[in-house]
Formats: sequence, C-alpha cells, structure tokens
Amino acid sequence: MTHPAARLVPIAFASFAMACCLALPGQDDGQEQRAPTRLTPKQIAADLPFRLDAGEMHLTDLVNRVAEQLGRNYLYDPRELAPDQNLITLQTAMLFDDPDGLEVFLGRMLWSKGFVRVPFGNDEKTWEILSLQGPRRGEVASRARQMTADQVLAIREHYLPVQCAVPLANLHPQHAANALRPFFASSSNGGAQLTTMGLGDEGPILLHGLAPQVAAAIDLVRDADAAATKQSTNLEQRIDALSKQLHELVQQVAALRATASKGDDAARRNRDD
Repeated sequence: MTHPAARLVPIAFASFAMACCLALPGQDDGQEQRAPTRLTPKQIAADLPFRLDAGEMHLTDLVNRVAEQLGRNYLYDPRELAPDQNLITLQTAMLFDDPDGLEVFLGRMLWSKGFVRVPFGNDEKTWEILSLQGPRRGEVASRARQMTADQVLAIREHYLPVQCAVPLANLHPQHAANALRPFFASSSNGGAQLTTMGLGDEGPILLHGLAPQVAAAIDLVRDADAAATKQSTNLEQRIDALSKQLHELVQQVAALRATASKGDDAARRNRDD
C-alpha cells in the first residue's frame, strides 16, 4: 500500500513546474511583448572580430550572417538570391575587425554575383538587395543617394548607387563628360553603369553610378581640372611676359623713331645752310 504522502510528491512537483512556466517573461497575457533591441555600434564592435571560415557558402547565408552581426535588415527576393550559382568559395578564412570592412566585403560579394544594396527609405538599418539583371534593375539608378563629391570619396569602397555634382574651374563640363565615358564603358553591370552629364559652359559635371566608379571619375576630373588650371596659369604668365616685352619693344621703337626724326631735322638744316 502506497503512503498518501508519496502520491503527493509528483503532483506537487507538476504544479510547481506549471507555475514556473506560466511565470516566464512574455507568457503572461497581461504583459506586452517587447520589440527586438537593435545593436548599437559599441555592441557590434564588442562582438568583433567576425570570422568567415574557408570553404563554400551560399550568398544568402553570408547576407543573413552579416545582417545578424551588424544589426541590419537586408530585404531580398529569395527567388533571385537563392539559385545554386550564387555560391561563394573562400580558399582561406577571413577575419573582420570593424563593421565597415565587413559591409564592404558583403557589397563586393553581392556585386560579383550581380546584386547591389540600395537604401530603403531613410532607415540606415534597413537595405534592399536588388538584382542588376532582374525586373527591378531600373530602381538601382532611381534610388541612388545624392551626395557631395567628398562624401562619395569617403565611401569609395562601398558598392552603393550614388550621384554627385563636381564643380569645374577650367574644363568644359560637356567635354569632360564625353572624355570620361571611354574609361568606364567596359565597367558597366546591368543598371549600374556610370552616367556623366555636363551642365552648360560653366556648370558642374554630374556623375551617377556605384560609389567606386563615381569616386574614380571624381579623381580623374579633379586631376584634369587641376592640370588645366596650371596650364591656364602658365598661359596667363606667358601672356603677361609677352605683354611686357611688347611694351618694351614699343618704347624702343618710339625711341628709335625719335632719334631718327632728330637726325632728319639736322640733315634738313644742314642742306638749308
């Protein structure tokens, strides 16, 4: 015969376990569920370095791991990003010590497979990944960020669509735009081709494309414009020097004419005498 107290032990334990489960956070009907907390830059940095092991991985795995590491949301169409050809093979492991370097690497890998990140509204934590060959490739150009030339140079390693205006001091904007096109004609990839446009005779040159392309174009334009400025300065100096020489020659000719005129007067007086 079982003692009554022995039957009470499992019953009491089960009641205690049920009470514990009901007391877990988020299980109470009267308690509001909290939104997921986004990582701060300090929290992200504290969890570095980030390691990618050697071997083969799918592009979606890389995107999801980077998103989790950096506290980002990368929205993408699984039908575009999921095919078997979107595989990445690393021969050696990679370590990333800063968030910026990790995001640069993600951008390069996406670009190598025909994808690019574009802003999703004004939310710096949320981005959308679009195919440069897909039906929405036209949005890559329309969602480019308006930036200054110096701001583009600061993110020149990020494969992001940007646009900027570069002021010119001496070059003709349309001539500069036409001269740039052959340099970048072979670097286009779907909807990410560099676009150049000159405004008027004295306006800036407009550049539109991915940050690495636009940054390279900015460097070329500024170097060419600086060289034109130097040539213009040298030409002005030469004109000034020639003007001085011409002025001196005019004075010398005037002096010679005056001397010749005096000689003619003296000769006339001698003939008269």
